[in-house]
Amino acid sequence: MDNGDRDDAGSSAAGRRRATLILVLFGLFIMGMSARGITSAYQAAHGGGVVGTLTIASRTCGKAGCRYTGSFVSDDGRTRVTTVETDDLESDPQVGDRVKARYAGGRAYAPEDSHAWQDAAVFVLAGAAIVVYALWRHFTHRRRPT
Repeated sequence: MDNGDRDDAGSSAAGRRRATLILVLFGLFIMGMSARGITSAYQAAHGGGVVGTLTIASRTCGKAGCRYTGSFVSDDGRTRVTTVETDDLESDPQVGDRVKARYAGGRAYAPEDSHAWQDAAVFVLAGAAIVVYALWRHFTHRRRPT
């Protein structure tokens, strides 16, 4: 075998390591971004947080649905938040509407039966699957005979 073959094998192995690293980092990024709010979303779905009124200040809609920003005031008046975001409302409110909401972890959720945590859980699992696949492929890759 001459040095050209050895260089090709070395660059091929380096490329595989680089591809594995990129996939692992991508999977971890997806997991991290999705896991940020999963705890508060789960708590809100199961009665946690504070119930009150969200006054819609802005509404942005796209293919995936609408995202709302507004101010939140709890029913007892103790919790007041000037800027709260949500994309988890049961109705389709317009700017200026006041809707019931549940505030938890810096976000507003539907007051009952929120499913936001399930969406986040799917993405956490997808990110984990990418990481597992990348590592499995990296460590089970067999060299082809030359």
